Amino acid sequence: MHIYTLTMNPAIDLFIDTLQYQPNQVNRSQEWHVHANGKGVNVSLVLQQLGVSSRAMGFCGGFTGEFLVKTLQENSIASYFIQGEGVTRINSFVYVHENQSEFKINNPGPKANEEQRIALIQMIQEHLQPEDIIIISGSYLGVVDRPYMMHLIDIISAKGAKLVFDVDDTELFWYAVQHKPYLVKPSEEELIRFFAYPSVEEGDDSLDRASSILIEKGVAHVIISLGARGAYYAHQHLRLYAPAPQGKVVNTSCAGDAMLATFVAKQAVADLPLADALAYAVAAGSSTAFVPILSDLHDIESLKSRIHVQSMAKGEQL
Repeated sequence: MHIYTLTMNPAIDLFIDTLQYQPNQVNRSQEWHVHANGKGVNVSLVLQQLGVSSRAMGFCGGFTGEFLVKTLQENSIASYFIQGEGVTRINSFVYVHENQSEFKINNPGPKANEEQRIALIQMIQEHLQPEDIIIISGSYLGVVDRPYMMHLIDIISAKGAKLVFDVDDTELFWYAVQHKPYLVKPSEEELIRFFAYPSVEEGDDSLDRASSILIEKGVAHVIISLGARGAYYAHQHLRLYAPAPQGKVVNTSCAGDAMLATFVAKQAVADLPLADALAYAVAAGSSTAFVPILSDLHDIESLKSRIHVQSMAKGEQL
């Protein structure tokens, strides 16, 4: 079995740590980091830290694309990225200590040309096998269009591989659900959009209702990331809730990717009990939220020990 990650619109992320952030003046940072990013790239990096190999696919270009591929190679991750025109985007994240606020600026990525789009389809058709897992995560708009993404999902379904889906696009989400994916991981905010809920409040049954609909439609595993509240999980008739451990949140941009990668590593690869896999996933997400860049997971065991997974009866409210 091979695990593939697919990142259509990767990025180089610039993380800036500053005491103040004032308009119309020069602001100086205390420290800064650059990090190869993109949701699928993050998943590959976390999988590698957990001792699980993967093959990273997608589009990249320019000097930032070269940095991305070099980062993957330095981490012993097989790069299947297709180089093309344009420059892989740079995103900026600024943490301001004065008011403990976080600013995020995401830039558009370069559009994939016809040659790149054909090459990716051929690569998936050539390499993907029925026992494989392929994780599609992150943005794609501006790089390719929705019909192209639907075509990729059709190919993956025809191959019989396990699809893990984490893309914020309502129409594409429901198209993926029609193909009975192995795992979907919407955030709480995405869930509100996907199901046209007015909100998801503590004490209502929105999480159970939404996950039950997805399970009934053939999704094998559902993880709903709840930010500082942890994660809600559904599989068949099982419902679990894992509260996140307390800690100082520094950067939330990669936490969901760490959660997704760790669940795949612990459940689909290591075959741990589902409650343990979920606890590890929330611990990895929290570990990443507590540092400026993607965590090295040095504290994952200690964080997991503080997470007490609760079994929820079907229809039970949080």
